[in-house]
Amino acid sequence: MFAGRQVGVRLLPPLQDDERGAYHQQQLRERFAARPGPVRPDLVYFQSYVGAWATDSQLALHQQLRATRPDLRLVWGVYDWSSWVPEGAEPVLLRSREWYDVMGTAGFLCNNIEFDRWFHKRPGQRFLQTFHGYPSKAMGLGLWRAKNHTSRHIELDLDRTSRQWDLILTPTPEMDRYYREEYRYEGRIHSRGYPRNDVLVGPEAEALRESTRGRLGIGAKQTVVLYAPTWRDDLATNWRSSPMVEHLDLAGASRSLGPHFVILVRGHRFHSRGAECNGGTARLLDVTDYPEINHLILASDAAILDYSSLRFDFALTGRPMIFLVPDLESYSGGVRGFLYDFKGSAPGPLLRTADQVVAHLRNLPDAHLPYADAYDRFNARFNAWMDGGSAARVAEAFWGTEVLEPAES
Repeated sequence: MFAGRQVGVRLLPPLQDDERGAYHQQQLRERFAARPGPVRPDLVYFQSYVGAWATDSQLALHQQLRATRPDLRLVWGVYDWSSWVPEGAEPVLLRSREWYDVMGTAGFLCNNIEFDRWFHKRPGQRFLQTFHGYPSKAMGLGLWRAKNHTSRHIELDLDRTSRQWDLILTPTPEMDRYYREEYRYEGRIHSRGYPRNDVLVGPEAEALRESTRGRLGIGAKQTVVLYAPTWRDDLATNWRSSPMVEHLDLAGASRSLGPHFVILVRGHRFHSRGAECNGGTARLLDVTDYPEINHLILASDAAILDYSSLRFDFALTGRPMIFLVPDLESYSGGVRGFLYDFKGSAPGPLLRTADQVVAHLRNLPDAHLPYADAYDRFNARFNAWMDGGSAARVAEAFWGTEVLEPAES
């Protein structure tokens, strides 16, 4: 402490001196834009979110390609050198000179978010946009217009999104129209499930459940509840930061439920960091920075959710979901809104108070029995293609099966 203020250290990505700062970054971008020559058809660039770790559909596709396409070089963009990448991957530091070179030469680009506004594909490059959540909330044109974007701004938004895509993923054919309508997208769509969900229904699911619970120090007889509220646009301090809603008194709920329950608190990636959950005890754990959400889904016996698309993934486990939605009217009416009726896509009780949530959890699994039919209808409607084979189908659709000879350096 000094003069009443805290002193802290901020660690930045280890860029070279001539890669740091706005001036040097602009030089690297101009070099990228002026790059001559063809792209490499054997080079694949993967990125998941902002490069903190390898996850989501990109990870499943990497593993699929590694098993079936040994001719391909698989490169991952990472935030810093502590970022985990899977076996067989080559990490490249985001915004380094090497990264710009990869971005300018990779024949295949695969991301679950959009690239920065300066990026434009070079001739011969193909971009697979996997997205990172089931389509359910307002997006694209509907969202931009609600935020009062001008016509010019919307055209720029379309330039950096749908006009860059060569193939996009949707979970079922019924979801295709939302991308056609909301992004004016006229390109190819692969609508046969999400690769990231293969592991949730695969043969390794039970082993992953047990190993994750052991890693988190959870007892064999403890009931694990995943609490994962989504972010609220109206609470955002900027486009990538927002405080977590306080609809559930976490410490109070943990005390009421007792030692047989463990609550895993999973914040959205846009939620502000730094909050502790009861000191990180074995009954209340903040797992916001745990790298793999699928492990947490598998480790859980129930989930407390709201409007997050996580409900579509969690439904694959068949385990109970509780929806704590005291702000349903305001959220659906103006804060964000939905592509289709929320109540029809929430196969569990819609509760208003934390006390109702605790009472429901105390009565598991009997409290879930009335929703069994709704669960079956939900999975039949939304998850029919989540059968464990999505990564193989996507790899075939985007990369094909032909083994390519590496290009000359």
